[in-house]
Amino acid sequence: MKICKINNIFDGLAPLQRVEYCLMAVALAMLPISLAVSVFAVYAAVAAGVVGMVVNRRSLRTAVSGKSRLVRWGLGLMMALWGLYAVSLLWTTNIPEGFLRVYKALPLLILGFYFLVSDPTVYTWRRIRAVLWTQAAVLVVLFVVRLAVMLWKAVFDGVGYSRLTGDRFYHLHHAYMAYFLLMSIGFLYSEAIRLWEGITVRYRVVLVSAIVALAAFVLFVNSRAGVLGLSMVAVLCLAHLAFVRRKWRAALVVAGALAVSAGSVYMLLPNSAQRLSNTVIDPEENQKPDARVTIYSIALKAVADQPLGYGVGDYMDVLGEYYASNDYEGGKKARQNSHNQYIDTTLAIGVAGLALLLSLLVVFFIIAWRRRDVAAVIFLLVTAESIMFEAMFYRQWGLLLFCIAYGLFAICPDEKNNAI
Repeated sequence: MKICKINNIFDGLAPLQRVEYCLMAVALAMLPISLAVSVFAVYAAVAAGVVGMVVNRRSLRTAVSGKSRLVRWGLGLMMALWGLYAVSLLWTTNIPEGFLRVYKALPLLILGFYFLVSDPTVYTWRRIRAVLWTQAAVLVVLFVVRLAVMLWKAVFDGVGYSRLTGDRFYHLHHAYMAYFLLMSIGFLYSEAIRLWEGITVRYRVVLVSAIVALAAFVLFVNSRAGVLGLSMVAVLCLAHLAFVRRKWRAALVVAGALAVSAGSVYMLLPNSAQRLSNTVIDPEENQKPDARVTIYSIALKAVADQPLGYGVGDYMDVLGEYYASNDYEGGKKARQNSHNQYIDTTLAIGVAGLALLLSLLVVFFIIAWRRRDVAAVIFLLVTAESIMFEAMFYRQWGLLLFCIAYGLFAICPDEKNNAI
C-alpha cells in the first residue's frame, strides 16, 4: 500500500532537518486552532532551515538554481508582492497602520524565501503528503469534537441545531475555516484516487468518511463562499472521475450522494439554506441588496478614483470615507474591508499589485497543470474563488495557509521520480 508511514517519513533526515520538517507540519496543523502557535512554528522552521544551510555550507545560489524556473518565478512573485506592500509605505500617511499591515503580510516574504532556498531532500512528495494528512486529520477531529458539543447542547440545553451553526459551531471566522477545509477535501480526494485500488475496504471507508466529515464541516460553519467552493470542488471531482479517470459508475454514485446530502442540509439547517438563498436579494429587507453587493460597488468607486492605490496604511481609512459618502455608515463604523482580495490588493497597492497577485495564481496553475497535480489544481481554484468573496490575505489565517500550501505544492518534485 502506498501510504505515508511515520517510520519512513524521517528516513534520511538529519536531526536539524527533522526539526524543520516537524515545525512546518505543526504550523499547518495548528493554523485553525492557534494562530500564534502557527506563526511561531513558521518562523522557527525558517530559522532551522537557515541554520541548516550554514551548518551544511549550502550556498544560496545552489539552492535557488536547484528549483525549476517556474517555481523560482512563483516564489519570487510572492516576495515581490510583499515588497510592493512595503514600498507603499512611502506614500502612506498612517504609518502605524501601514507597518501593521506590512507585518501581517510578512509570510509572503518569509515563506517565499524559505521555500526558494529550502533543501530538496527535506520536502519530498512523500513528506509533503504526510504534512497535508496531518492537517486533514486535525480538521476531522475538530469536526467530531464540535459536532459532539453541538449535539450535547441541542439535547440537554434545548438549543436548536440551526442556532449552533456558523461561527458558533467553531470560533474561527467561517470564511477562513471553509478555506482550510476545502484544501483538505481536495487533497483527500487526490489521495483517494491515488490509493483506491491498493487499499482495503476499511481504508476506503475511512477516506470517504473523512471527506464527508470535512464537507459537512463546511456546511456547518455557514460560509456562503465555502458552500460555493464546495460545489465547485464537487463538480471538479465528478468531472475528473467521469472524463479523466473514466469511472462513470463512481461518478454517478457520488452525484447521487451529493444530491441526497444537499436535500438533507436544506431540511436540517434551514437558517443556513436561507442565508445562501439571500446572497443577492434579501426579501426581509424590502429587496435590499446583500451587503457584499454594496461593499463591492463602493470599493470599486474608490479603485476607479485611484488605480495606483492609496498605500498599505491609508486604504482602509479611505474606504471608510467612501462608505460614509455613499450612505453606508455601518461599513465605516465596523471598519469593513472590501471582502474581495482582488479589490483589497488594488486599493492598497494599485493595479501593479493586482497584476502581481494574478501572475502568482497563473504561474502556480501552470506548475500544477504540468504535473497533473489534482490536489494543487483544486487548491488553486479554491483560492481563486475564496479570495473573490473575502479579503483572505487581510488576516494571517488565510495568508499563512496560502503561503505554506503554495510553497509545498510548488516545490514538490514529480511523484513519478520519488518512491512512495
